[in-house]
Amino acid sequence: MVEQRRKRRVETPEERALRAEEKKKAELAKWVPKTELGKKVIAGTVTSMDEIIKNNQPILESEIVDTLMPLQEKMIEFKKTTRVVRAGRKFSFRVSVLVGNKNGYVGVGTAKDLEKWPAVTKATRRAKLNLIKVRSGCGSWECICGYLLQGEQGL
Repeated sequence: MVEQRRKRRVETPEERALRAEEKKKAELAKWVPKTELGKKVIAGTVTSMDEIIKNNQPILESEIVDTLMPLQEKMIEFKKTTRVVRAGRKFSFRVSVLVGNKNGYVGVGTAKDLEKWPAVTKATRRAKLNLIKVRSGCGSWECICGYLLQGEQGL
């Protein structure tokens, strides 16, 4: 008697992204802020990253960034490092991650761990905490759009 195997359902990239987004939303719903800034974000008094950067407030929780704006993540470096100990070689992983919203905000984070995926999550968290705003212009060397220059012409 021949048994028929059930075919495994293959998940499409869109379904995978949707599932990851739902998981992230569920984690954000369970988040209890520990810092004053986090409590302000949950209360709704702080509504954008511009306010945080303008007031020069430190971001101490990565969930603040997740709540205020969607970010894309990209692993830019992955290295397996080796340390020689008396018992032999000890391996660890170093990962660098770049996060941004493709509209002026970018952050870079690096982390090390004994396994790959914990290092990736640590680096992503650090990148979200190191988020900065990048000013952009039109790209011309002659143009000064977006930047105010003050001064006087000398002799």
